[in-house]
Amino acid sequence: MTGWAADNVGIRVPSAARNGKYEKALLAYRVPCGDWDLSGRDNFMQKPDYHIFVCNSFRVGGDPQGTCNRKDATSLLQYIEEEIIDRGLNAMVSSTGCLKMCDKGPVMVVYPEGSWYGEVTQDKVDEILDAMEEGQPAESLLIA
Repeated sequence: MTGWAADNVGIRVPSAARNGKYEKALLAYRVPCGDWDLSGRDNFMQKPDYHIFVCNSFRVGGDPQGTCNRKDATSLLQYIEEEIIDRGLNAMVSSTGCLKMCDKGPVMVVYPEGSWYGEVTQDKVDEILDAMEEGQPAESLLIA
């Protein structure tokens, strides 16, 4: 295929990105992107069982302004990350822009089931993660 180059382990890199930091980062971390052929590869990041999103009220201009940020949602990110590691959960945590549920902030959403939780605290995080370990949502904490 023209426009692509292969590294020594078979990952194809767009030729426009060759010889630059982009290529080096991709090759160093083996990040699967786009339509790359990764058949037979077992050393790239595995898809997590859960993806946890925590609203941090970031707006288009990048300013944290809303309720979730003012209620210290940022500290929840670190706490959740530490807890999923301690519990051995196959999960990833991401901060988001405003999720438009300001009256319920801080807000947390867990995928793939799409469970929405509001007014999240560390105690509620523990209850949510306990339920995730059992393979179900924390029903009493759901807001949507």
